[in-house]
Amino acid sequence: MKVTKNNFMTEVHKIGQENLPEGLLQAHLYLMKMTDGGKDWSLLEKKANFKRLAELAFQKLEEFLENGASLNGKPEKTAAERLAKNDALMYVYMELDQLQRIYELEKMAEEEDGLTPEIKIRKRALEKEIRLRKKDLKGKGLSGKPDTDVEMSFIKRFLYFNRRKISRDDMTHYVEDLQEAIKGREIRKTSLYAAEIRRIQDAVVDLYNSRRKSFRFQIDEYFTYDLERIVERYEKSRKISKKDGKAESVPLCGPSEPVAEEPKIMSSIEFAKKEFKTLGFTGKWLELIGDPSQGFTAMVFGKPKMGKSFLCIDFAGYLARNFGKVLYVAKEEKLDLTLQQKLKEKDVAHENLFVSDHLPEDLSGYDFIFLDSVNLLGLNPAALRALKEANPGKSFIYIFQTTKTGNFRGANSFQHDVDVVIDIPEKGKAVQFGRFNQGGEMGFFESSEPIS
Repeated sequence: MKVTKNNFMTEVHKIGQENLPEGLLQAHLYLMKMTDGGKDWSLLEKKANFKRLAELAFQKLEEFLENGASLNGKPEKTAAERLAKNDALMYVYMELDQLQRIYELEKMAEEEDGLTPEIKIRKRALEKEIRLRKKDLKGKGLSGKPDTDVEMSFIKRFLYFNRRKISRDDMTHYVEDLQEAIKGREIRKTSLYAAEIRRIQDAVVDLYNSRRKSFRFQIDEYFTYDLERIVERYEKSRKISKKDGKAESVPLCGPSEPVAEEPKIMSSIEFAKKEFKTLGFTGKWLELIGDPSQGFTAMVFGKPKMGKSFLCIDFAGYLARNFGKVLYVAKEEKLDLTLQQKLKEKDVAHENLFVSDHLPEDLSGYDFIFLDSVNLLGLNPAALRALKEANPGKSFIYIFQTTKTGNFRGANSFQHDVDVVIDIPEKGKAVQFGRFNQGGEMGFFESSEPIS
């Protein structure tokens, strides 16, 4: 089959994004970003570099469709293994006690199912992260110096280079300093940010070996985002507090976890009397979800054609009529006839319900935001956490595409971060197993119940 700009996105959707080889997946995500999700291919005529990259992606997809084999000659990982690898990448964002609980669950799974490849991937990553986190809490590494201080100095210097014209002397000093720290074991394979340092070293060494007199330094925007988040969290964890005229370091938290609030102790009698304000859900939504508070988070997942978007549009209408302004980001279906028919069928059109084919930068005007789907929007769990942190008090409902087995595409560990988890195991049936009303069920196709 000949792949062109006209059928590239369609063929990828048929295959399933999670089934693409890594190289082709990265090319697909890049093309989605540069073409507004495949809607605008005008850059093909404007930029020769983009045209070459796009044509290469078309060719690789053709090859993949023809033989279904790995494009790099290596055995292709299964979907379960790729999901496990995604899970492992997210462990850096979790607290130590969460990691330890997940590790115990993995050991139980191993006893029941044996050491499957996906369990092996997650266990290794958990063991490494737990070991690093415990060492980090002690404050010092093998060299007697806090490892993160050394790593952070190189990360900050690297970020300083971004979008600047750098001389060869600057690059020489940086490369020599970095490699001296590595050789002196101030930075090691077990260091907290070893992966980032390795990637930084590869980038600067390539530039250094080019022997140019100066460099226009440009860091990949996704890598820049990750590094800036690391620095931000690090700075929060190292805030200086004054006590008797002396400086003290705040104890370290996880590498990307916020600094813990002051511990609170109160009487159980007082706590029992404390009132927590909830939204006041009623009817079928109370039976399915329970009664969450403002600012709740939810995730919805199910196989294709099971009705997850149908359910979410119904839910969006309920929220708009009763609790505030709602934005439904329809990246998967776009603003087309299908979405219009769903809105009409559930009769949810309302002055408080807005629909969009993209995620706006400014969400200040909305109380509830639906993301359909997280996968097509290109958002990983770290990006979703950042989005939530940037919009405190707002509720987010994340909609995930799923694999053929019904597992949602993305990091399984993300389930631990949301308040409401809704699975659609079969057409027209929703099951909730989050924090508010575990086991709640609802049928939403055959029901004639009026929308409350």
